[in-house]
Amino acid sequence: MGAADRIQVDHTTDYARQVHSGEVLAGPWVRLAAKRHLDDLEQGAARGLVWYPTRAQHAIEFIQCRRHYQGTSAGKRFALSPFQRFVVGSLFGWYAAAEQRRFRVAYVEIAKGNGKTPLAAAI
Repeated sequence: MGAADRIQVDHTTDYARQVHSGEVLAGPWVRLAAKRHLDDLEQGAARGLVWYPTRAQHAIEFIQCRRHYQGTSAGKRFALSPFQRFVVGSLFGWYAAAEQRRFRVAYVEIAKGNGKTPLAAAI
């Protein structure tokens, strides 16, 4: 990573560590995703994986600059919750060979009213 890729905040890794330590209560699939993230930080380079926290943060900040366009939140900026930051950061921060994003498809299953549609629209 170059100087441009050094940042102070890494919401994705912070959330993964909190889930892994048990500080954040999560289901088995989220725990596995958090473990995969942490394992890949340590061992992913051997498989050609690169973590760009600045790219993850850029995507998170971009989405949080967007505004809701309808409903009771119309006009208000997106405020991503920690798990949403983890999803966005994972999608836009991990890269594989040839500067290609590692994850190009995501399956997000959360309860009604937790922002699936606005998150999908923002992504």
